[in-house]
This record gives sequence, C-alpha cells and structure tokens, in this order.
Amino acid sequence: MKKTVLKTLTFLMVCAFTLFLSSCGGEGKSTLFFANDIAAVFPMKYGTVYSDEFSIQDEYYFSAAMKERIFGKNAGKYTYIISVSGYFSRDMVSGSEFIAVIIDDRSHRAELASVFYRRAAMKTDMTTRVFCDDNYVFFICDERANEIIEYIKTKI
Repeated sequence: MKKTVLKTLTFLMVCAFTLFLSSCGGEGKSTLFFANDIAAVFPMKYGTVYSDEFSIQDEYYFSAAMKERIFGKNAGKYTYIISVSGYFSRDMVSGSEFIAVIIDDRSHRAELASVFYRRAAMKTDMTTRVFCDDNYVFFICDERANEIIEYIKTKI
C-alpha cells in the first residue's frame, strides 16, 4: 500500500514539475511585446504603437480598416494571422514603421512576406526588410533595419 502511494505521489510530482517547466519557457512573445520593445529601443519620430491586442475601444486598436490599409484589400482572407502589432509614424505612409505578425502556421510565411514586399515597393526612400522566424513575420522600414533585425534575433 505504501509503495503504491509513494509511486502515485512521485508520478504526480513529476507531472507537476513537467507542467511547470513547459509553462516557464515555451511561450513566444506577443506582437505587442515586439512593437513596444522596438519603440523603446529604436524610437521613431512621431511614432505610435497600434495593436489588435488592445481593446476595441482603445484609440490605438489595430482595426479591420487598418489591416486593410496595411495588408491591402484582401486583408480579410488572411485568417491565419493570430496577432498583429505595429509601430508607425503618424501618417502611416511616410517615415519609419515596424510591423510584427504572428501566424498560426509557418506555411503562410511566404504569402505574408509577399504582402510586405508589396508594401516595401511603396517605400522607395527607406531601407526596408522582411524578416521571418518560426511563426513570426516582421516588416521593418527604417534606416536602422538591419540593426533592428539583429536586435529581434536576440529577443526571439
């Protein structure tokens, strides 16, 4: 009887420890984390962070209209996007910007990257990069784009 209780307790402790370890490190960072972090480290003139992780009532909520403005008229078909946050200059057309997207499956990275390359074509006066890592896709439009990518690599 004592052996059974001891085995059960040991089994439960191992399960609890495994659950604890998996909850400590395995989760990725949110798009809002990346946008806020980039905003703090690489401030842009008149920059503001927008995110779909904010409340719908928030002034800086990344709305469906904004998604259409960023991703184009087909924005509604990108149902594989889990979260999107961006750090934009005030007018969202000129100036620097940073967009972080989490997708549900890495197989969609190429499609989303092509959307960002089309956006980059509008920004001929700035250095523009698209960077993918795991389920993250980043669009960086800034003269410090390569430096920002190196910084992101340390955060993932």
